[in-house]
Amino acid sequence: MEIEFLYFEGCPNHEPALQLLKKVMGEEGISAPVKETDVVSDSMAQGVRFAGSPSIRINNQDIEAEGIAEQGYGRKCRIYSVDGAPKGVPPESLIRKAFAQAKTKGSCCE
Repeated sequence: MEIEFLYFEGCPNHEPALQLLKKVMGEEGISAPVKETDVVSDSMAQGVRFAGSPSIRINNQDIEAEGIAEQGYGRKCRIYSVDGAPKGVPPESLIRKAFAQAKTKGSCCE
């Protein structure tokens, strides 16, 4: 399983989101490494299809793909909808759902 965590240095939601991701991984028994990428420029953001900080991808799928179309790519803060309210950290349920989908596709856990 390939897990990517994309952010930019100075993002206030970077550490809370990374801690949440690792917590969920531990609870789900997922031991794959997390590739952390600091997106350092706008050109890099476009090149890696960076939807904002923080972004999480599992097997090259963003955990909230529909949010990308609305927000576009760029070196910016990412906003997630949590119970209808905008938040800078993705909801735990979204991370769990993405792992469940990856497990269903047969690429689980390592």
